[in-house]
Amino acid sequence: MAFAKGFGWAAELNARYIFEKAFSGPRGEGYPKERREPQVTNAGILNQVKAATMKDSLFGWVKSD
Repeated sequence: MAFAKGFGWAAELNARYIFEKAFSGPRGEGYPKERREPQVTNAGILNQVKAATMKDSLFGWVKSD
């Protein structure tokens, strides 16, 4: 987050609001309930993109023991 770059006089208020919202509420529960389904959908799309673009031969020289 670029602090004070193009934010103007409200930069401190915006930063404080962002951190208050980010760190308020219970911890360790993952995404809020209203965002859970869209995030699962997006993760599925990204997994499909990864499967389509990543090839085993690309990293075939890397050996994992």
